[in-house]
Formats: sequence, structure tokens, C-alpha cells
Amino acid sequence: MFIKNRYIFQGGKVNLIMSELKIENIVFSANVAEKIDIQYLSKQFVNSKYNLDEFSGLILDFDNPKCAAFLFPNGKITCTGIKNFDDVEIIINRIISDIEGCKITIFDDINIEIENIIASSKFVNNFNLGYIKDQIIFENIVDNSNDFPGLIYNIPDLAINVIIFNSGKIIFTGGKELEDIKKVLRMLKENLANIGVL
Repeated sequence: MFIKNRYIFQGGKVNLIMSELKIENIVFSANVAEKIDIQYLSKQFVNSKYNLDEFSGLILDFDNPKCAAFLFPNGKITCTGIKNFDDVEIIINRIISDIEGCKITIFDDINIEIENIIASSKFVNNFNLGYIKDQIIFENIVDNSNDFPGLIYNIPDLAINVIIFNSGKIIFTGGKELEDIKKVLRMLKENLANIGVL
């Protein structure tokens, strides 16, 4: 059973999301136990994959919500594929319940740390990336147009990378706080509007 306030989020927990910003993936981690007998759990969980020769952790696949979780012997769980914050609690609660059902002692308080939020936005306009690069003064912009069809803009202060495609699609990676991604999106829109792209 889920115990209210048992989980403490370290960043990223918000209730409102800008309609123009879509979450594509949330990667989070949590330390849930002193240690976990991975080999034992691999025999208990029907949705698990375990091959020590290839990977030291136990892989759990979920369909609803669709995601993958990785359990390690040191008691750490990492999960990827989640698309909203409510499902983070659903999945971690499900994993905890299954582990406890196998008589493994779990910590009383679980700290969930958001490792990476991948989000996207789409503008109606197609972008001329060469024009954008020439007009906007970005200190940390990478143009690998010969190898990659987008501009990569790195924001060190927020540890966020922004990928701008000529289709008008924007990808944000590396963020741990949704508010930071919103801030970058607003800044980007202002810059693009100032040069007449939007």
C-alpha cells in the first residue's frame, strides 16, 4: 500500500505543465534498501530479465505505464520511460510492494531523485538554422549540420541541452526541474521572436 509522504522528491515535482511543453521521458532513481538479492528476485518477478554476464542489475518491464526499471544489488533503483510525475509514484510504489512481498527489508523513507527530464515543444514555423545561428548570440551553441540536422545549445547554469530542428521541433534534455525547462523555453521564444523567426 502506498504510504502518503513516504516518498520525498528531489526536484522536478510540479502540478502544472505548460500546454506547449510535452514530457517525453522522466529518468529517476531511488535508494530503497541496504542491499537487494538480485538473483533471488529474478526468480520471483515474472516481468524480469537478469543476465549477470551482460548487466549487473535486474531489469523490470512494465506495460501500464510503459517503462523499464533497473534494480541493483546496492539497493538502488533507476527507472526510465515515465511520461508524467504521477506515474513515478505509481511505479516506485509497485516495485516497493513487490520487493517487500519477497521479504526484503525496505527503507522507511524513500528519496526519489529526478535524474533527467526529456521534454519537447513544437513551433508552427519551420526554422532556418543557419539564420538562427547567425542572428542569435549563443555562447554555447554547436552546429554539426554535416552530421546532425539540428543546432545544439548548451546552458551550463541549468545543465540543460536544447536541440533545435529545422522542422520547428525543440528537444530539452538534462533538466532536473521542470521549471528550469519552462524558463529555457520562454527565453528561447523571446530570442526567436526578436529575430523575426516567430
